[in-house]
Amino acid sequence: MSESNLIHFFSKSLKKTWRSYALLHLAVFILSISTICAKFAASQEFMSFGFIALYGGVILALGIYALIWQQVLKKIPLTNAFVNKSASLIWSLIWGVTLFGEIVSINMLIGILIVFIGVILVVTGNSRATKPELEKEATNE
Repeated sequence: MSESNLIHFFSKSLKKTWRSYALLHLAVFILSISTICAKFAASQEFMSFGFIALYGGVILALGIYALIWQQVLKKIPLTNAFVNKSASLIWSLIWGVTLFGEIVSINMLIGILIVFIGVILVVTGNSRATKPELEKEATNE
């Protein structure tokens, strides 16, 4: 395979990967919506209309999340997909502050930073490990 074909293959592969990661983060966002519904439902009287409606929102959000998650797993290595679920920490932080008036401490921010450094290490390490497989695929096209 010529160098230009290999570059085209990697460019096409990168575009597909970008879309897959965008879909993954949409799923994580939807998962965070389910936690908001659960938090609000916890403040409702058990089995009241509000309680049932909010838990219905939890079930709906989790169902949509599960469908998207299954599609993502077809395109992204499992380790990368699970590590990227840690983006829910950012959504939890945003929802906690904006909707529930929670206070963010410096320790929380440092913890989130450490988690994201771990994500970067796992994803970049995994992408290096799969490049020979991509090159093998490119030569088979």
